[in-house]
Amino acid sequence: MNRLLKKAFALSIAAILLLMAAFPAAADDSTIDTSKTVSLTIYKYDETAATAAGVNTSSYTANGEENATAESELSGYELQGVVFMYLKVSNIVTESTNGTIYLKYYIDSDLATILDLSGGAGYYTSDEINSALSTALSGSFSTTTKNALENYIKTNGGKAMTETDANGKTSVTLNSSEQGLYLVVETSVPENVTTTTDPFFVSLPMTNSDGTDWIYNVYVYPKNQTNDPTLDKWVKSDDITTYQSYATASEGDIVTYRIVSKLPEITSTASYLTTYTFVDTLDSGLTYDKYATIELYKASNTATAEAIKNGTAIANADATWDNTTAYFTQQYSSQGAGGTMTITISSDGLAVINPDYSGGYLVITYTVTVNTNSTVTLGDDGMPNKVTLTYQRTNTASSGTLMAGSIVYTYGIELTKKFADNSMSGLSDVKFVLYNSSDEYYVIASVSNGVYYVTGTTTIKDDATKFTPDSSTGKLTIYGLEADTYTLTETATASGYSLLQAPVTIEINSTQASITGGTSVSVSTTEASATVDNSSVRMTVSGSSNNAIVPLTISNTKSFTLPRTGGLGTILFTLAGALAVIAGLAVITKGKKKEEK
Repeated sequence: MNRLLKKAFALSIAAILLLMAAFPAAADDSTIDTSKTVSLTIYKYDETAATAAGVNTSSYTANGEENATAESELSGYELQGVVFMYLKVSNIVTESTNGTIYLKYYIDSDLATILDLSGGAGYYTSDEINSALSTALSGSFSTTTKNALENYIKTNGGKAMTETDANGKTSVTLNSSEQGLYLVVETSVPENVTTTTDPFFVSLPMTNSDGTDWIYNVYVYPKNQTNDPTLDKWVKSDDITTYQSYATASEGDIVTYRIVSKLPEITSTASYLTTYTFVDTLDSGLTYDKYATIELYKASNTATAEAIKNGTAIANADATWDNTTAYFTQQYSSQGAGGTMTITISSDGLAVINPDYSGGYLVITYTVTVNTNSTVTLGDDGMPNKVTLTYQRTNTASSGTLMAGSIVYTYGIELTKKFADNSMSGLSDVKFVLYNSSDEYYVIASVSNGVYYVTGTTTIKDDATKFTPDSSTGKLTIYGLEADTYTLTETATASGYSLLQAPVTIEINSTQASITGGTSVSVSTTEASATVDNSSVRMTVSGSSNNAIVPLTISNTKSFTLPRTGGLGTILFTLAGALAVIAGLAVITKGKKKEEK
């Protein structure tokens, strides 16, 4: 019997042991399970766009746990193409100091120097590490610290996570032996990202928000500020002091352009500019003078955007570059009219800009000459010009582009000269001078194929061009006049015809353009108009360009007819004289007869 009991007891113990093996005791969740794998998942979002759309991005708690609400509300603002690097810097250890137990992490001497940890290499609590990192990333230290941590992680074997995908997501899974404290640095961003995520430390695993468990799969939802540079192109003629999106000029005039670009925010090596190139395309009616200057203004500069645009702030520029410096290059695709000008900020120039001119202004100023030939476009089409900015960030294969434009307008006059009796003779004797009463100068022009092209100005009337109509058609065509008020004075006409009693007043009102830039350039215009002696006239086309030429007709009438020398008046005087002689002779004869008696 005892033997049977013993055998039954032994079988019971064996069964219990088998059950215990099948159903192991629950682990203590308050301690780390060193057999588990860990992972880090990062979702990247555009904070600027999300905030502008009304999403309250500050409402999300960063506790390492997956946040379905954040993923839903931030859908549509994901940032693709962001790269993070990670590096294990320490194991997770428990250390006793003077009887107090701490969870600590080892920081080597290089990292301790960057974080300015006074104790140098050694073990530190998370509070000490977080405080040191926060201080190192504050104020003017931010860029220096970001760059130092990025360099540290690259030189110490840090590994890159895959680029964030279309959902803004990237993740990495690590085996159980890789549990520990990690430094994570954002090392590559799209070209429109300006404020990179601050480097951060993360413990894998980490304690949950309740302090009751460990999170082995950690989720992080960092956000970036995005900010593209801006680009504008302004123009002014040589007799106007302010810049705007369009200008009117005469042929032969010097026209000044200003390309104004607000630089993007630059906060770390990851967001440094590596390419900043302007390609300026000039209309064929204009020719580069091939000299450009660049002014730089820091974000802290008190000069206003308007003063920078109009050039009145040049004296306050923080730096001025001309084409003798190594900071930029300029190349031209054409030796003649039109073509392109490429201005490339060199590596030396970018070294100046990164990061000191973050959020500041870069301004290019150059001049062109309006051609004095048929390449000039008259009227509402004008001579449009476009500039394209291409920019790129560190470690970013993609580039961003912006476009801006401006237009120069010029016009013409076509005078038809007639005589009242429809005679065509004597046209070569007709002469006019043209005076710009707005700017007080006489027009100088050269003639080619029957068309006068404006070449210059003079304040001396005798030096002004004497315009003569075509002897076979009576047409007088003058091309290349800026929009202003003119007086046309007839100084000579054909023999037997009367000159005009007074000059003819011609007023040309410029086309007005509203230009919008961005990824393309769009233009909307208000058409040009003109009056002749205060009467509206319909401007005619030049090629396909409307409102290009002011038409007018001047007709000379015959002079009043005066008696000719040797005509009837002379005969009457001759007859009267003859009669007087005859009468005198009669008187003398009669007197002689009386004496004879």
